[in-house]
Amino acid sequence: MKTKEKPNWALPTTTAVNEVLPRWMKWAWSGRTLAYSLNFLLMAQITFYCTDMLAIPANIVGILLLASKIFDGISDIVAGYIIDRTNTRWGKARPFDIFMALTWVSTVFLFSAPEFSLTGKCVYVFILYTLTNSVCSTFASCGDGVYLKRAVRSEKNRVSLTSFTGAIVMFFSIIVGIVLPQMLATLGTTKPGWTKMSLIFAVPLIIMGSIRMFTVKEVASEQQEAEKTSPKVPFKDVLRAISKNKLIMFFCIMNIAYQIVQVACGFNYYFKWVMGDLGLASVLGLASMVIPIALMFIPAITKKLGTSNLLIAGMILNLIGCVVRMILPYNMLFLVIAQLFTMVGMLPVASLGNIYLLECMEYGQKRSGINIDGVTGSLSGFSLKVGSAVGSALTGLLMGMAGYISDTSVTVQPESALSMIRFMFVVLPTILGAIVLVMALIYKKERNNVLEA
Repeated sequence: MKTKEKPNWALPTTTAVNEVLPRWMKWAWSGRTLAYSLNFLLMAQITFYCTDMLAIPANIVGILLLASKIFDGISDIVAGYIIDRTNTRWGKARPFDIFMALTWVSTVFLFSAPEFSLTGKCVYVFILYTLTNSVCSTFASCGDGVYLKRAVRSEKNRVSLTSFTGAIVMFFSIIVGIVLPQMLATLGTTKPGWTKMSLIFAVPLIIMGSIRMFTVKEVASEQQEAEKTSPKVPFKDVLRAISKNKLIMFFCIMNIAYQIVQVACGFNYYFKWVMGDLGLASVLGLASMVIPIALMFIPAITKKLGTSNLLIAGMILNLIGCVVRMILPYNMLFLVIAQLFTMVGMLPVASLGNIYLLECMEYGQKRSGINIDGVTGSLSGFSLKVGSAVGSALTGLLMGMAGYISDTSVTVQPESALSMIRFMFVVLPTILGAIVLVMALIYKKERNNVLEA
């Protein structure tokens, strides 16, 4: 009878071939990603919070969020550069997990805006939003791929770890997707309610998000030992290496489009003003309960199809869901079916993002001859935040142009605003889904040309 191999992950003699992870490691690893993902879900409500709670005009909200991205363009590259040059007794990327806790702290303050004038509220939102995204979230996310590469040796274990993490994240995201509209309809009707709501998320997620940093170490390898004595790469060479990495550029475009869909689909606005009941949004969340089950099969499907083919297949399913939603935008049954297709289709991007990022790191090193894993990882984090911010800004700008009325006492919106909400919920995701599919096809071709040459 075959016995299960004992964990040997922490032993310096372990190799990628015989590496066996301890069971607890999957749970410890998933906590930080869960904390980050749920923070994104709450931060996606920033436009809704600013317009319907702080009474900031939608077009001004859009301008504020876009302006904040100027700092992101600088901070992500800087963070990646710092991570590449970091060597501590805790490792290269591991120490930066502390920024996850700081991300949630600044998020709580963001959703606790004091009673200021319009100008004061705008300044407050801009500063806190920039602090949350451009500083805290930047350092928390930039080192994630580097951390995975240095903590797990085997590609098989990396896929298993990220798939499990994706299942955990998806399960809780679905739960939050069901609960959040109800919280918005109750706690979200007052400013103190938003503070309470953010604290309900922040306290447990800070605890869970910190476990990985204290339990999962970066295991030793010959490459890591060599890095301690290798000369530092000049910044001009870093920029030159980035320009040669086509794969990370395609991956970033997919990330941006994916995040815009998540934020700019006008989800809350659609169910509040078009369907007439914000609470109905929870029904779509129920359909997504099958997703964690689907994630259990990701490692086996990845082994059979390969990462690139899995990505393409997912994008096709996502586009089918978008088309279904476009054809029957008011039928709840078909909206649920469409939601199921789009969420299953997005599973490769949502659950295996770090695996694709590691491919980008390997591709970049082959093309340039130098290792800039930290900066490569920062570009991935940058694209995620750009997509989120552009989505939020686009929501504000489009709603402002359409004449959306940012007033808590308003019970009816003008037809132009309702038409824009329908466009954002139905048409925009279809356009962006087509773009992501094209990028996935180009990604596969470029990856195979270099990594399998």
